[in-house]
Amino acid sequence: MRSKKEISENQITLSINQSAEVLGVNPSTITRLIAKGKLPKVQLTEWRIGVLRTDLKRYVMANRKKVAA
Repeated sequence: MRSKKEISENQITLSINQSAEVLGVNPSTITRLIAKGKLPKVQLTEWRIGVLRTDLKRYVMANRKKVAA
């Protein structure tokens, strides 16, 4: 999990639902990726988590190579 100090004001944070929409998957898939440590999470509030758009892009790029191979 990224700390608040690591997140600059100009970084865009997406909710679980927004992240799922970007990838075209179910929100539970995003939750599983976070639980498995494959996607870093950001604690938005005490009860809400999100994903940095840059981390989501990094995940997509890393897995795109696996599919293309």
